[in-house]
Amino acid sequence: MTNPGTRMRYTKPSTAQFFATFGYAWFTIGLFTGTLVLVLAVRGILDVLQRMGWEQSAQNHLLIGVILLFIALSFLLARRVVRFLYRQTTTTRRLMLVGLAVPAALSLYAWSNPARFLASFAGTVGSSFAMKGGPTFMFGSYPDEDRLKELKRQGVTSVVSLQSRAVLVEISGIKEERGAAAREGLAFIEAPMLPWVSDNTESLEKIKQLALHGKGTYYVHCGLGRDRVNIAKRVIEALEPQSSAHVASSNNIKSAAGFERRTEMFERGMPMKVKEGFWVIPYLNEAEFYGFILQGQPGHLVVILDPSRAEQRGWLANAEKKMKQYAVAYTTMSYPATTGDTSTRAIVAKLRSFTGPVTVIVPSMTTGLGDPIDPVARAISKEYGALVKALPKTIKLAPGETLITPPIIPAKPGT
Repeated sequence: MTNPGTRMRYTKPSTAQFFATFGYAWFTIGLFTGTLVLVLAVRGILDVLQRMGWEQSAQNHLLIGVILLFIALSFLLARRVVRFLYRQTTTTRRLMLVGLAVPAALSLYAWSNPARFLASFAGTVGSSFAMKGGPTFMFGSYPDEDRLKELKRQGVTSVVSLQSRAVLVEISGIKEERGAAAREGLAFIEAPMLPWVSDNTESLEKIKQLALHGKGTYYVHCGLGRDRVNIAKRVIEALEPQSSAHVASSNNIKSAAGFERRTEMFERGMPMKVKEGFWVIPYLNEAEFYGFILQGQPGHLVVILDPSRAEQRGWLANAEKKMKQYAVAYTTMSYPATTGDTSTRAIVAKLRSFTGPVTVIVPSMTTGLGDPIDPVARAISKEYGALVKALPKTIKLAPGETLITPPIIPAKPGT
């Protein structure tokens, strides 16, 4: 006869007990595994995809899949754990519930000081940026009190936090940093950013004003010193014509993915390299625009679209708003009403007056090699002797080089 005490019995919980236990299990499991996915898995996946030469929209779609897969697997794992728990004795179940809290608590503790515990795994590298006749900016990950003391010795006078109180794991860190900054006599400036959710208009404007009118040395950080910091660097560097800014580190926004990094054509055609620092591209969908314009290094953007076409007119209105918000230097020019050398001569002459990197946006580009189809692009091709050439099959990164990855925004056909 089998001893009933030697096998597990299922204790049926009440509905309230089940959902309370499941919610607790899913939160604790998700917090720990989510930290591993964000800090380690996502970085590794992006490194592999970039070395394989995947285009940005394809990377975005895959990462969306990874996130959805994580949500589904953590849900199933939590469900399995809860079912297992209710096959244990009450004492064992309580001990296991306490055990689940340990990795979650460690994750919360790690996020309370991500610079100490997570930044190195996330591939964070500090950099600095000096504005001629104005402030200096240093960029990095979350600073604990020891790091703030070190920054003060290095001449930092203010700390700019890009962390947001809307992010649960950042609330305690913001509070602690504010107190630590006060003890060190450093000004504490909050410019909360949520790149995946908000357009960050108010915070970006605050950063611009600091770059143009601030004084002293600012330390700008988010949690890991990656995505939000890269956006802030992009905005500050874009103010270079107004401030004669000088980059004091090789690890700056200029290492962002450029058009030469593409292995596939854009949604509306191929990019054409006219000469070093001079590109002609079709107008981009949302994901392409964010990755290669707002977080890229397009130089001066020259937009030549046809406002008589509703789709192009709507795209330009939306793009102008974002370019102003992200401090992208741009010029709009009238699309020629007729074709031929006469209608495009003024455009070509204007383009010759630009110095430094220039990216020209036209309505479309050819999907094949050789002469571009668009009249403006064809005129530029003829003037400079440039042709649409084959894109590289793969890209190679130098040791320690990384590409900046924009927030996940799915590409939408026709946007």
